[in-house]
Amino acid sequence: MRDFLHFAKSFGRAFWLARGILLTILLLLLICSIITFRVEDISFWDSVYLSLITGLTIGYGDITPVTFIGKLMSICEGFIGLVFIGLNVAIATLALKRTAATHRTK
Repeated sequence: MRDFLHFAKSFGRAFWLARGILLTILLLLLICSIITFRVEDISFWDSVYLSLITGLTIGYGDITPVTFIGKLMSICEGFIGLVFIGLNVAIATLALKRTAATHRTK
């Protein structure tokens, strides 16, 4: 249990250090959803939903872009989502390394 708490603390620290990047990613997704809202015939909240589902690489398919710009925004959101996932994996790996290093020194 102590190791898990150390991991959670390390993860929180690393996550806090990367907050600027994470906020930039969220801002980019919001910009993509605003552009999608302007070019597609869907509501603002549907465009936010589409951006988040695409950015998280879930892709339910219940709302799909029709216009070229909308499709281009979906491609951008997919790449943004890959960066987001990669960043979270890197943060978790760093936290695990720190936890293992402190476990070895004890």
